[in-house]
Amino acid sequence: MTGAAERESYSSTGLHAGGGTAVSCYSYPDEAPILSLVTGQMSLDITLPDRRTVTRAGARFARDLADCAARFAADCERLAAQHDHDTAAHPGAA
Repeated sequence: MTGAAERESYSSTGLHAGGGTAVSCYSYPDEAPILSLVTGQMSLDITLPDRRTVTRAGARFARDLADCAARFAADCERLAAQHDHDTAAHPGAA
């Protein structure tokens, strides 16, 4: 059999984070942490498959996630500063 039945699982979810979105990290002394995003009636928890055994692959995933989040934050901060500058330069243009 070929086609869709042989493909790997796939899912896509988008989150357009507004003012009511919260991000939390729950840390535990002997288990992997849980990163939680909550907005409205939706929540997303990110952790590792076996929270009691954190592998190098799990730590690498966490580092990649942190690096991407840092890049996301830097881009947002840059764009916000640009917006503030443009608004100050052209107060009536908004």
